[in-house]
Amino acid sequence: MVAAAGSAQTAKVTTTKLYFNPSTGELAATNVNTLSDIMLKTDFKQINDPLTILDGLTGWKFKFADSGKESIGVIAQQVEKVLPELVTTTETGKKTVSYNGIIALLVEAVKSQQQTIDELKKYVINSMNKDKE
Repeated sequence: MVAAAGSAQTAKVTTTKLYFNPSTGELAATNVNTLSDIMLKTDFKQINDPLTILDGLTGWKFKFADSGKESIGVIAQQVEKVLPELVTTTETGKKTVSYNGIIALLVEAVKSQQQTIDELKKYVINSMNKDKE
């Protein structure tokens, strides 16, 4: 079904469980996969200092201006200052964010924090053992 922008029609393809409502911009699917095969990528560089990068981002609770619907996310203009490779500007001038890149950053940040936690645990255990001597 094709619907004009802003119409109240809903495109529904029940055989694939994909739903799109052009009037609200909502897309629903059972599962969404992003192409991520190593054969599709080049020039690998591990993310350095992910916690510092994350310090430049802010998570927000907000309402969409057109619908009033509550949501949570980031602001593209802010992300663009820190991670410009994750932001795209549409032909209408609106900005989009690739949240997959933020997920990769969070993975590295958790690993970095875990390394710090493990080092602190060793320090505490060593300190406690020295006190027992």
